[in-house]
Amino acid sequence: MRVEVIELRKRGRKLHKEELDKPICGCLVIENWTLTLGNNGERTVREASLRRTYSKGEPPLLDPLQDAVVTRVTERGMVIIGSQRIGGTEHAQAWWVKPIEILPSQR
Repeated sequence: MRVEVIELRKRGRKLHKEELDKPICGCLVIENWTLTLGNNGERTVREASLRRTYSKGEPPLLDPLQDAVVTRVTERGMVIIGSQRIGGTEHAQAWWVKPIEILPSQR
């Protein structure tokens, strides 16, 4: 899904409206993958990422959200929460995600 994403937090701190960055446009991908925990078994991780294209090898435009959960959906967009790993530290993050209309000529 082509979307615009606004990060609602910086390093875990909720941002005020005037602190929000401009939206970043890209392709929203939410997928599950298995994390091996050594002798402790495995854990399934749901990851949300924003990429330039849908290609698996495409680097993300934003740090991906781990354990992503869609918490609200409206006619204007949705909120996805999770955590981001930045510099070896996990931080709470929330994305405001707004779909971008795709014209028939762009399909």
